[in-house]
Amino acid sequence: MLRTILLFVIVVLCCTALANAASSLQKVPLRGPVSHNLLDDGVQIQTPLRAVNPLDGRLDEALGLVDTAGTTYYDWQHNGTAGKMIAVDAEGYVHLAWTKALDPSYSQRYVYYNVWDPVGQEFLFGQLGCRIDASTRAGFVTGVVNDLGFFFPTFHQIATGDLAHSAGAIDYAAYADAFTTTEIPYLYEGGSPRQIIFPHVAMDIHGDLHTANYDYGNGRMFYAKGTPIFDQDGFGLDIDWGEFQLVDTLYFITQDMATSRHSERVAMAWLARKEGDMGGGNIYIMVSEDAGANWGEPINVTNFTPPDVDCHDSGGDMDICNRDTLRPWLDLSILFDENDFIHLAWTSVPWLYWDEDGNEGPWTYRFASQIYHWGEDRQEYNIVADAWYGNNGDPESNSYNCNRPSLAVDPLTDYLYCSYQLFDTIQYSEAGYPMADAWVTVSTNNGRTWAVATNASRSDGGMGTPAPGSRSERDITLAPLVVDGFLHMEYVLDLDAGASPFGGGVPTLNPVIYQRIPVDSIPTSPVIDPCRNLRVDSTGFPWDLCGDFAERTLVEAPAEFLLYQNYPNPFNSATTIQFDLTRPMPMTLKIYNCLGQEVAALLDEARLSAGVHKIGFDSSNLPSGIYIYRLSGASLVAARKMVLLK
Repeated sequence: MLRTILLFVIVVLCCTALANAASSLQKVPLRGPVSHNLLDDGVQIQTPLRAVNPLDGRLDEALGLVDTAGTTYYDWQHNGTAGKMIAVDAEGYVHLAWTKALDPSYSQRYVYYNVWDPVGQEFLFGQLGCRIDASTRAGFVTGVVNDLGFFFPTFHQIATGDLAHSAGAIDYAAYADAFTTTEIPYLYEGGSPRQIIFPHVAMDIHGDLHTANYDYGNGRMFYAKGTPIFDQDGFGLDIDWGEFQLVDTLYFITQDMATSRHSERVAMAWLARKEGDMGGGNIYIMVSEDAGANWGEPINVTNFTPPDVDCHDSGGDMDICNRDTLRPWLDLSILFDENDFIHLAWTSVPWLYWDEDGNEGPWTYRFASQIYHWGEDRQEYNIVADAWYGNNGDPESNSYNCNRPSLAVDPLTDYLYCSYQLFDTIQYSEAGYPMADAWVTVSTNNGRTWAVATNASRSDGGMGTPAPGSRSERDITLAPLVVDGFLHMEYVLDLDAGASPFGGGVPTLNPVIYQRIPVDSIPTSPVIDPCRNLRVDSTGFPWDLCGDFAERTLVEAPAEFLLYQNYPNPFNSATTIQFDLTRPMPMTLKIYNCLGQEVAALLDEARLSAGVHKIGFDSSNLPSGIYIYRLSGASLVAARKMVLLK
């Protein structure tokens, strides 16, 4: 059995040595996710964990500033994808929202809000927050903020009857505690309204809201756009919502939205399982170039190869028959960088349709998980983090050892950051549930390689700790922008590890934490070994980062922006223009004559990756003379002369 497990690990990780893969790793059936309305009576209380993978930095001294925005008995803030629960406005005020249960039975469950003042360095509404909704029950909130400081939370609520529905709210004034909530128009089928809930929101450059929603019961994904309405004095009045538009069928609540800060690009991402996938899911994205007026076709980003039935039926090697054996699991994060490229991060877990004896599953290794990145600029898969270690406990419902990624970008450096939840094998509650910390990693090359992660929360809840003694960070989300040199993070500090709505741990009154982390405290090196492909056939895997597996070297981006002299020069009809980019960005390359008239446009806001670029120029239709070629992008401009001789 041990030999088979080790063989599987080798195949999945493409010969990467895993010194910490413990023999206690055991294959188990892949359980379906549990939803917010169910109590999973089948959750097993685990035995204490063995310390098989000690984690460093457990110092109980969190990085940066830590403050309490409020409290909640409801430790389960999101089922799958968390979206964004925190945002920073142009003045540096930090806006946080969360689901607050006022009692251990969750009978009173609402959406709350608080604002952190960067001048006074305190919360405007104390450590209680203020209530957003005016319904009988509400929760599962995400939110965005505009440059004027208006916060726009989206959530679902029960306003009348017993049917929950997606809604959005607008505050009356910036930093106010008075919100007006408007529900997205109901969708009726067969004369009855659908229960469309779990909205995830983003705001475009025009200030309009874009939401991705989940059809509870049918698993469909619906898009809806809303326009905030202000009065003549600038006070927030309402949100004018459009109708729901069907997008796709989801696998669980995995949808998310993102918008560009510099163009009308809007994107949504989700996890789906299609006919022929045999139960293994893929990540899809869909993009609008005109602020949601029109949408392109869905793009299968992961495009996994399904299991080979003929191989199985003919008695082949199951490691080969299973084909791709890492599949997405329940969560993702989507983000636009400063150059308008889309970035994704998601959790991947071992996934085998058949075990080594050919028995149908699917099967998984419960304590093995990874987080991967995909960037639109290179369209390759990059490893962000992993947790391939064994223990004797189950993290909790819907979770693996590392999961729940959340992306952010620094507009000054273009560095990408990713936070995630990592369960410790040393800390565990009295009931045997492991505790988690909030970890952060950074990429300095647009997601190609990622630094070895830093434990940002560093909490230590001890071993066998009874409630309320746990210190387990969960539902961790980052504000999408680094502001003033700080990452802005929100999470719930669960005082009894495990998901209490599903029987994991008991309800405790948990603080909702805001943490402001200096980016300088997140080391950019060393980097995690990038040579671990997501797909068995290595498609989309950056082999050029690895070279020979025995001697792996990283290909670094150019050190500076540089436009070279064209070659040949002088030239007759054809020449080549070469330039170096230190980071991805949209670029324009145009040719001008001596009168300053444009005679050719070789690039026009073309999104290019970091690296060396060579562009050919055919001047067969131009007369001899001196010409200027001018390269520009972001704040960079360079120009050179060239001579055409015929």
